[in-house]
Amino acid sequence: MQSNRVGPRRAARGGGKGILPAPAAQAQLDELLVGADTNAVRAAQANVLAAVAQRDAVQAQLDLVLAGATEEQLTDVEAQVAQARAALALAELSLDRATLRAPFDGVVAAVNVTPGEMASAARPAFTVLDTFGFRMTVDVDEIDVGRLAVGQAAQVTLDALPNVVITGVVEHIAPAATIVGGVVYYNVIIELDPTDAPIRADMTANVTIVAGELADVLMIPTWAVRVDDSTGQTFVNQQVGDEIARTDVELGVRHEGFAQVLDGLSEGDKAIWVQESGFGFGHP
Repeated sequence: MQSNRVGPRRAARGGGKGILPAPAAQAQLDELLVGADTNAVRAAQANVLAAVAQRDAVQAQLDLVLAGATEEQLTDVEAQVAQARAALALAELSLDRATLRAPFDGVVAAVNVTPGEMASAARPAFTVLDTFGFRMTVDVDEIDVGRLAVGQAAQVTLDALPNVVITGVVEHIAPAATIVGGVVYYNVIIELDPTDAPIRADMTANVTIVAGELADVLMIPTWAVRVDDSTGQTFVNQQVGDEIARTDVELGVRHEGFAQVLDGLSEGDKAIWVQESGFGFGHP
């Protein structure tokens, strides 16, 4: 803010350029009225009027400052400040939305946009991989999914690392099924435990989920088990001395080509495979 000082009047002499203070302009006008031409008089009068207007404006500003701002002026200023703050917040929000941030720490695996290009909603602008943890999704058929539960242990092997076994747990079981080739499957997500193995994304993997553990049980190969077509009863052909007899068996858990025998056989019994013919049993 400029400050004006009040002092004694001084008459200004001689010509000048620009707007002159009111006393000086008046003195110049008085001097020019004596023998001055018409153009000079008009110019001097214009200077006087401009100087007076400037003085009145400055005086009005001074009076306003000395008197203090009115309530309406304060309200108007406060509204302007609030509007400026809102504009700043909007600008900061726009800047924040223009910045892409990954929801987790990881490694940028792919960049699908170039500077200045409009991003497509069909694919992400960037692909970020979480290298601190790996998961895999497997399809489990409807027969086995009922035996699974979140938290069960799993073992994973990779085709690229055949000698490495990675442990993990069941993290999620899909509530809805997926139909593949007419077969009902459920997606099961396996979370792998931390490992030093050089795992990479999209490696081919095989998973074994431990649905239960059995100890000291009697097992027979599933190829020895037969099913009666008329009754659905499972049985085996048991060799007793020189004879071959049908023995009904009750089976439990089946896994990797073996079946648990709950009833019908004892340890040491011999179950054999017999090739059937149209005329009855053949030779073992």
